[in-house]
Amino acid sequence: MKGIPKKNFTLLTICLSLAFLFTLFGTSFAYLSTKLIKNKSNSSNESYGINVEYKSEDNTINLENKDFQDNDISANLNFSVQSTSKNEKNINIMLKNVNNNFCQKVNNYEAEDCNNNNNSGLDVSNEVKYTLYSCIDNNYEECENLISNNYPTANNIIKTETIPANKTKYYKLTVSFIKADHLQNYNQNKKLSGELIIKEKKK
Repeated sequence: MKGIPKKNFTLLTICLSLAFLFTLFGTSFAYLSTKLIKNKSNSSNESYGINVEYKSEDNTINLENKDFQDNDISANLNFSVQSTSKNEKNINIMLKNVNNNFCQKVNNYEAEDCNNNNNSGLDVSNEVKYTLYSCIDNNYEECENLISNNYPTANNIIKTETIPANKTKYYKLTVSFIKADHLQNYNQNKKLSGELIIKEKKK
């Protein structure tokens, strides 16, 4: 290493050592650009007697450019549903206009690409999940898990709820990318999007 200053040689040695350790033990980097888009805050449909309010300035939930190594990556969307009717209302909490290109299946855990058409492939669809909580008030801190499932690849109803007459119920939706005990490089640069829609359930 003649001609390389001692300081630079030391830095080069450290970098090469780290590269060797990453190769030896494996690492998981998933750089996400994830957005859940919902309908506008304070939206309402007075004919149903249902008012929906989202607790967010720009009506989005985002996960962007995360270096995914140690923990799950998640974001929350808080919202309330108020009945102004004299009768209780049944509502559907729905995800619409869903676009989810996270891997559903891969050939193996070391793969760098999806193979969603492989019937015998490894199912990794549970690595991107949503959880819907019911909370006791608008602090959205004391909450009960209502349902948890894989984030869908198509539109679906995630929960049907009853809103008592002249009452408000509070909810929190969490979208998470779950850390697994294997490489997840196949989910680098993946995106998902969808609209959270609240509608009265027709009888």
